[in-house]
Amino acid sequence: YELETRGIHVEDGASIQIGSDDTDTLTINVGNDSGDSTIVVSGNDSTLNLYGKTISITTTDGILNGNIKSDNSLETEYAGGKLNIGSDNTSSLTINGILRTVGDGANTTLLGSSITATDYVAAYHDGTTTIGSESTDSVTLEETGAFYNSSMTILGDSITFNAESTDGETTDAISIYVNYGSTVTVGSDTTSKVTVGGSVDVNRSNLTIKGNEIEIGTTGTLDLEFSQVGEGTVTIGDDTTKSVAIDNMVSLQASTTGSNTRATI
Repeated sequence: YELETRGIHVEDGASIQIGSDDTDTLTINVGNDSGDSTIVVSGNDSTLNLYGKTISITTTDGILNGNIKSDNSLETEYAGGKLNIGSDNTSSLTINGILRTVGDGANTTLLGSSITATDYVAAYHDGTTTIGSESTDSVTLEETGAFYNSSMTILGDSITFNAESTDGETTDAISIYVNYGSTVTVGSDTTSKVTVGGSVDVNRSNLTIKGNEIEIGTTGTLDLEFSQVGEGTVTIGDDTTKSVAIDNMVSLQASTTGSNTRATI
């Protein structure tokens, strides 16, 4: 099944499903010259389900389960709803284009045996993003972010963050950015390896990375910075982890005495 369209907008409590677990291939290309080549889910009661055994989605202007006003303000323009792409029956899922989940009640779930996102994946303002499950073999990502009390969970046997930033500047790539009271969990006790090619930046938030082998910062830094008005915890590895390798500088900063800042490696 191949769909080429100017856009897909699900709003005002609507529910749309494209494909099913029996669909062999679902290919969606969204593009036009209007500056609004998007897949949009708007409103907590709105739902978009995209299913197939092999799924490839390409958007010029992104998949927006809710949206922010601009990259500078990060204020909520509208809250999203339920966005489900793939299932446990999906063998391959590829997303080309940014993916945002914005607002309280906005929930995005990506499932499949192999999951690849080639652009920025982020959650804002209480949004929730889940990538993979315990049955996922591999997850490959570029840059991810969680801002303003949002959450992101990334699961799979092998989880890789490439070092290439989405603007083409490799050395400036931030693989994981967690900010303003957000929580990001990468891996679980069943994860074999987590590789984080770029930098990790945590500010007033919580980050947990779990896996049998963990490698961080092959081209960047692990920058753990907490302000005086918040608190956060960074945990890398646990009792089941055999090795942790951090290939660059670790920077841990607390701006005032008494800040509740903790990093466990």
